[in-house]
Amino acid sequence: MKSIKRRIMVAVLALLLSVCVCIQANAEAVYVVNGYAYNILNNYSIAICGWEGESTDLVIPDALVGRNVVSVAARALKDNTEVTSVDFSNANYLNTIEMEAFYGCSGLTEVDIPRTVTAMGDNVFQNCTSLQSVNIHATMTAIPEMCFYNCASLTEVSIPPTVTEIKKFAFANCSALEYIEIPTTVTNIVSSAFRNDNVTIGCYFNSCAYQFAKDNNMPFVLLDSYLLGDANGDGYVNINDVTAIQRHLAVLELLNDLQLVAADVNADGTWEITDATVLQRYLAEYAVDYPINQTVTRRDFM
Repeated sequence: MKSIKRRIMVAVLALLLSVCVCIQANAEAVYVVNGYAYNILNNYSIAICGWEGESTDLVIPDALVGRNVVSVAARALKDNTEVTSVDFSNANYLNTIEMEAFYGCSGLTEVDIPRTVTAMGDNVFQNCTSLQSVNIHATMTAIPEMCFYNCASLTEVSIPPTVTEIKKFAFANCSALEYIEIPTTVTNIVSSAFRNDNVTIGCYFNSCAYQFAKDNNMPFVLLDSYLLGDANGDGYVNINDVTAIQRHLAVLELLNDLQLVAADVNADGTWEITDATVLQRYLAEYAVDYPINQTVTRRDFM
């Protein structure tokens, strides 16, 4: 009987040992060199999974220990309050920034995401409360969920033309964000992507961002090129445009949003009889202070 029990115990211990060996084999080993903590992904590439150096300026290298740096791992610098800048300019092989990689890095003030990056995970910069400027040069197709959630100091962000989707809460609680331009390539914006009362969307007529702004009662600025003064949209500036403005003001025939931008000849953001008067003066060959009959964009007046 004792012999049987002994054999059973030996078998159980062997099984447990094999499980432990299996777990150990599958665990990602963490190495450190020059302050960089990293995981080896394969013979050619590694992922940065932490920073143990003394500098507050983190430079993501193109390679370490003879392997290309292709990723910043999930939660790599989560809640690191010491790092004040991240330099990606040397990261020639970086293609992924994984979820929560810089979550809670409250010392960061500015980030340039390089063109090589094709994907970012959710919550990457969430709670980076000092982050003011983000230039996204990346070729990714989506702004992930909660990517910049609660970045309370964010005032400037660029969205590349490769982006087709802005996911939920991506820019929510960015209380300092007053203006953001959204390219026409974006075809889906989740309704909760912005939860900011003061943000104005720069968009193009009839684009997804334009419809999103109207559906959510958000202020917007049209970025289309247009002929200033061409209120009826026929490609010419003449007395018919004066009539179009007058008929709009009389609620006889309303202009669409793009026509209204062209009709705002003094660029004060309102549509009044003053616009018709300025246009009449231009047609009568009086000097006016506005580039009437020239192709412009709203950005020329911002």
